[in-house]
Order: sequence, then C-alpha cells, then structure tokens
Amino acid sequence: MRALRATPALLRLNLRRDRIKLPAWVLGIALMTMYFGNALKLAYPTDQDIANVASFANSPAAIMMSGPGYGMDNPTLEAFLANQYALYLMVAAALMNILLIVRHTRLEEEGGRTELILAGVVGRFAPLTAAMLTALVANTALVVSGTLALAGTGFDAAGSLLLLTGFAALGMVFAAITALMCQVTEHARAATGLAAAVLGAAFLIRGIGDLTAEHGSALSWLSPIAWSQQTRVFVDPRWWPLTLSVGFAGAVLVGAYILVGRRDVGAGLVAPRLGLRKRLRHCRIRSPWRCGCSAAPLSAGRWD
Repeated sequence: MRALRATPALLRLNLRRDRIKLPAWVLGIALMTMYFGNALKLAYPTDQDIANVASFANSPAAIMMSGPGYGMDNPTLEAFLANQYALYLMVAAALMNILLIVRHTRLEEEGGRTELILAGVVGRFAPLTAAMLTALVANTALVVSGTLALAGTGFDAAGSLLLLTGFAALGMVFAAITALMCQVTEHARAATGLAAAVLGAAFLIRGIGDLTAEHGSALSWLSPIAWSQQTRVFVDPRWWPLTLSVGFAGAVLVGAYILVGRRDVGAGLVAPRLGLRKRLRHCRIRSPWRCGCSAAPLSAGRWD
C-alpha cells in the first residue's frame, strides 16, 4: 500500500535512534520486577510474615493504591507481588509507551522533520505505523526480559508470562491512546499531558471501582488498568481480559489513522490559542482599532 510505503525504513530508524532509551526503559522495568520478587522473599521469609502484612492489603487505602486484592485471603509471595506492586510497574510501562509515541510522531511533526520525510517516497501513514511497531517491539522485549527475570527468581513461569503480558497490553493501549492524542493537538507537551491525564483518570476509575465492591465492580472494567489486573495472576490465571486491551487499542488506533488522513501535517485538530505576543503581532498587522482580538485594548497607543 502506498500509504504505508517506507514503513520498514522508518522502523529501523526509530529503533536506531532509541537504541539507548528503549533498552533502559525495558531493562529498568524488568529489573524492578525481579527486584520486588527478591525483596519480598528476603522481607517475608515465612508464610506467617506474608499473612501479617497482607492484612493491610484489604484496607481501602491499599485497594485504592494497589488493586482488587486477589489471593489476599490466603496470600503467597506471588499473589502479594501481583496485587501490591504490579500496578506501579504497569504505570511505568504505560509511561514508556506514551513518551515513545510522542517522540516519534508529534515531536517529529513539531520540529518539521515529518514534513521533510513525507516529501520523499514515504506513505502518509508510515510515520505513525513505524511508531506503533516500535512500541510493539519494546513491549515484546519487555515481556521476554521481564518473564525471564521474574521466573529466574523462582516465580512460576506461566504466571510471570501472564503478568508481563498484562504490562505490555496496557502499554499498547496507551500507545494507541497517545497516537490519538497526537492528532488532537499540535504540540508534543500537550499530547503528553493529555495522554498522562487519561492514565490518571484510568487509575482513579479503577481505584474507585475496586473500592465499590470486593475484587472490583462494573466501574473497574471501564479502566484499561483493570483489564490487566483482572487476569488474576498467580491466583486464578485467565487470559481473556487482555482481549479487551487488544480490541480497545485496535479501535483507538483506527481512529488515529482516520484523523491522520484528515488533517494537515504539523497541525492538530484543535488549534492552539494565540499567546499575548502573537495577539499583539496579529493586531499590528491588521489595525489596533479594527481588530477584534482581546489584545487590541492593551496594545493601543504603544506600538513599536
């Protein structure tokens, strides 16, 4: 397809440019997962130690900040890790994908490099597709490295794979959400802020939903974070909640592609407001008395 022409070349370029950042993110999250696993073994060597500290997991504060608490009635090290620490690693994976997509899409357009690239033999959808494929490579590497790291500490390999796949699924969801936000605004900081706001809202909705009912309520399922947590890792493993992540990410990404084809390169769907300096310049070009801009009263009588 012409719209995807040169996507492999852009993918190689993205991976080459991120040859330090992406491995740092991926290995950092994988090593933190392994660290939490080893730290729990050292801090709580007996089942009674885990049972004593797990009583806090049923408090409203712990549910709000950690998760629905599967397996906390008969806690194990694996269940304690998945319920009390996995959420923070999920958020880290989501942030990795948010920054990655903004860096390879909106930031490139804001700097004018995307327009130069599209002037060659490059398809209109190639930059976004290459960015999403870069995110897919990063999340796949996270699943592999994180599973090996966690299983290497003695945790169940199948459960470790499901846990890290939940991280990657949430990462791809926010990669797609960020791709959509990058079409809305024409500034990288605004796109990052919007995607981070969605992440914060998902965290809040998940927390309120988990507080409403034991192990989560219908409100919890409105949050992408809950889809990864509802896999019930190390307690009652199930893969099907991750299909919600895949379907939602695909639907949002389709919307992003539609918007890419309907807007100008470098522009966003929502035009930014003019700052005071630009409003003054706009009034100078027209007339300080005829311009309807709100800066006209401020600028009248002091032109330079």
